[in-house]
Amino acid sequence: ADSAFAIYKKTNGTPGVIFYYFDRIASDNTRERIKKYADLFCILSPDAPKGSAFSVMRKGLDTFCQGFVVWNAATRKLLYENRAYRGLFGYKNAPYLNEKLGAGMTGRSPATRCEEYTDAKGRCFCATHTLSRQGSSDIVTTVINEITKYKQAENKLNMMAKTDALTGLLNRRAGLEHLKRVYKESKDEHKPLTVCFADIDGLKYINDNYGHGVGDSMIRSVADVLRKHIGRIGAVCRLGGDEFILILPGMNKVQAALLTAQIDREAKQYLVGDSEGISMSFGFKEAEYKEEETADTLISIADIDMYREKRRKSAN
Repeated sequence: ADSAFAIYKKTNGTPGVIFYYFDRIASDNTRERIKKYADLFCILSPDAPKGSAFSVMRKGLDTFCQGFVVWNAATRKLLYENRAYRGLFGYKNAPYLNEKLGAGMTGRSPATRCEEYTDAKGRCFCATHTLSRQGSSDIVTTVINEITKYKQAENKLNMMAKTDALTGLLNRRAGLEHLKRVYKESKDEHKPLTVCFADIDGLKYINDNYGHGVGDSMIRSVADVLRKHIGRIGAVCRLGGDEFILILPGMNKVQAALLTAQIDREAKQYLVGDSEGISMSFGFKEAEYKEEETADTLISIADIDMYREKRRKSAN
């Protein structure tokens, strides 16, 4: 039915207009009140001087690809956030910092703190917080980067560095490091630990008569059987060639022998060539936690025990 407007210009020259639309005819008093509201709006929402340091800084921060935010350490209320921060978190209208970022930043905290944060979507972020005192308030400036792709690449490289390429089991280096950790934990907790040295019988014969492709397939089949039986209770490491180390925390030598008997029976179901099943030999050493004993000596003694088993098979 009617409309009214008030044109305004803020202190530093920013112009604007406020429009009202009515379902009735607006009175002169109403129009006057609109003009007064425009004047009040200019006071409550001041503009920055054109070309001022603040205006230049704000525009500059909005060009950052990193998130940049300033917040009150006590209330966690946002005092400023740049465009990249709003893009990362969708916090265009959110008044407070994400609750998991910068937790515990107070006047007693270090001046600078770095942290990594993973959100519910699995995105990873690296944040650097800088604390300063402004009057009676602790103010924090935070620069935040999304590092999801970097972390994924890092995890992949770490996995590749620890994994045997042919079988997907722990490689020699990772396996020995794992054994040392498990040995120390088992010793400290007075729990049994048995190391088993496993070897595939006749791999050279298979490689010479059927080719290395069949030999590699044989190794992978054994690795699958070992992973199936040991994956939940211990760890398996491929030392190289046809040799494996089984790390069995919580098991004594008798229990380990029963487990490897099951593994041996299942391995024989994988045929090599026309009718031969895969045969394996095993050696054992249960930890005694003596002063001279180490994780390496467990492997050495288990290796000797395994070759004793191979000689017994050959004699029969």
